[in-house]
Amino acid sequence: MKSILIETIELFRKEKIYSSLLIFILLFYVTVFFLHRTVGTKNSIHNQNKQQIEALLKEASQKPEVIEKRLSERPVLWWLVRVFTVIFIFAFGIGIWLGSGDLKRLFSKEELIPSSTQSLSVSWGASDIVKAVLLFFSFGISFNLLLSFLKSIFFRAVDSSSLIIVHTSFLDVTTVFFMVFLIKQKGSRLHDLIGFDFPKIPLQEIWLGIRTYFVALPLFMVILVTLVYIANRFSYEPPPHPLVEVLLKDQTTPPWILSYSLFVACIVGPIVEEIFFRGFFYPAVRKYLGIGWTMVITAVLFAAVHENIFSFVPILFLGFVLCYLYEKRSNLLSCITLHMIHNTAFLVYFFLMKSVLFSKGAA
Repeated sequence: MKSILIETIELFRKEKIYSSLLIFILLFYVTVFFLHRTVGTKNSIHNQNKQQIEALLKEASQKPEVIEKRLSERPVLWWLVRVFTVIFIFAFGIGIWLGSGDLKRLFSKEELIPSSTQSLSVSWGASDIVKAVLLFFSFGISFNLLLSFLKSIFFRAVDSSSLIIVHTSFLDVTTVFFMVFLIKQKGSRLHDLIGFDFPKIPLQEIWLGIRTYFVALPLFMVILVTLVYIANRFSYEPPPHPLVEVLLKDQTTPPWILSYSLFVACIVGPIVEEIFFRGFFYPAVRKYLGIGWTMVITAVLFAAVHENIFSFVPILFLGFVLCYLYEKRSNLLSCITLHMIHNTAFLVYFFLMKSVLFSKGAA
């Protein structure tokens, strides 16, 4: 940890541009914080919508016949719910079966996941992580201010959801560009960042990602159910999941925005997050702190950026699984596969739930 601090301080001492970016970011967020306190809350309607959804969820849990009635009125939806349920039960059962075999190997002190023989040239370090983070935030803030200015002058009729999509896409592309640029400055290749080459996609890594998710799924659900039980036991109402935003806006959101949002959440998001957390951040920090502490720090940061207190522990568990998978394989393809499956499965669940809760008649 001391080496990381020394390297970071040296970065700010030698390269003043990054000191300026840090000051810019801090000033921006301090200004936003005080403006938010001054303006106050203007989301009463938004909060009422959230309360309406929470009321529907409570009604559904207390009166299952309400769900049955709505599903009977929409046969196609009822069929989709059944298919999803069968797939989930199948995946859960496969996970228990594979997990029991892994437990035997664990007690026999065998490898749960076969170790990769490839070695990557990790020439970047803590200072490059700091650079990437500062560039990410400064470019994100600058582009957000630019979009706000353009909307107020030229594109007043443009929906804010469209601007959010543009902003997110820009940040995803630039974030990957920053990481590739920084590692190449240090003499590493793209292969060292992602662990594979595009012309030669290793199918074994895709299978390992799928298999690992099957094994992790039962444990993930146990953690989730335990948290729900504890919350109910102590009458704690967790904050709404960010996906509630999708439930609130679905009726007015243009189809292309909704489709692109799903593409970002299921495909682009997992790719960018895995490149940063497992491909860029994890191997750099591991050089200073070793495997154990690096896994902890990476998983904690991975859970923290999802900005949901209630799901912190399940995502933390998922972060540990992804770090372990990367540690064994030195290949992002398996991690990206697992991450994509997880996001897609839970998005399908949330949209099925939305369709059930807001169904208004027969299909």
